[in-house]
Amino acid sequence: MKLYDEGYAGQTLFDDWLANIGEILPPPISVKSSLYRRWLVSLINSIPESSRGVLSIGSGLGYTEVALQNSGLQIVASDSHPRAVSICRKQGLSTIEFDFFCGNIPKSKKFQVIYLDGVFGHLWLDETSGAKIWNRLSEIKPDAIVVASNDIADELTPSWEMTNLPDHKFFRPQSYWYSCDAKKHGWETQFIRKIPYSRRGKKRFREVLVLSTDVRMGNM
Repeated sequence: MKLYDEGYAGQTLFDDWLANIGEILPPPISVKSSLYRRWLVSLINSIPESSRGVLSIGSGLGYTEVALQNSGLQIVASDSHPRAVSICRKQGLSTIEFDFFCGNIPKSKKFQVIYLDGVFGHLWLDETSGAKIWNRLSEIKPDAIVVASNDIADELTPSWEMTNLPDHKFFRPQSYWYSCDAKKHGWETQFIRKIPYSRRGKKRFREVLVLSTDVRMGNM
């Protein structure tokens, strides 16, 4: 069973989250926290290139994407799951069904910023994943600004475990790990912030990065 294909009470995990049900997996911070969404909208709007459009990869329910659109930005919401795409479309977002590693972005979709929230943990499968992911981002848009938000490990060692879901993996490295790995593949970190939040009653941290292949951009 794919992680998102079956909900506890709904058609899919996305339908559970729409109903605020977290029996299988709690809704992510981008769904639960309006404060987090407002902060992300402010961050992305502070990037001058965002005025040229934003591509969201792994949009899920599209809550942050709607907030970005309401702030005046042109946004394309994408997800590999058709139910997520359908939910985003019903909220008035421009959408495409898109698989990160093999999908194509229509040339009609204009963007300069790529936003990924909680996506890297699903994409990182082994030690070869880094090169594939950073190279793929360069293929999608060579001069893009990437805004990536990811859960990080509770301890000093990486974690692959998902609570109560032994058949599934989700990569959570230690702080600054993504930044260091990105640098190996030509991506420079322009901004980094660690954000505390609560998940299943436990304190967790999200690490938000802004990355670019243009070293001339300078730190934000």
